[in-house]
Amino acid sequence: MWPVLKAGNIVVVNTSYDLDSIKAGDLIVYSVPHKTANGATKVCHRVVSRSINILEMQPVLQCKGDNNNYFDTVIVTQKNFVGKVEYFE
Repeated sequence: MWPVLKAGNIVVVNTSYDLDSIKAGDLIVYSVPHKTANGATKVCHRVVSRSINILEMQPVLQCKGDNNNYFDTVIVTQKNFVGKVEYFE
């Protein structure tokens, strides 16, 4: 998330949100499908769009790191959504 977030920043994530309250431009944290030795990997990226999964009629989010030229390959659902970034320094 450089230049907004840098290595070593402290990030406070509010886990009480659900996808219905998240909008484009919000910074969120979500889990990626693979695991590391320390548990599931978490990603902090910006929401670029919202849509509805028409098969499940549930909201989904498309995200992108601010310094990336491409969208994330993982679509965020309620299942892998961790929370919304409330504060960072």
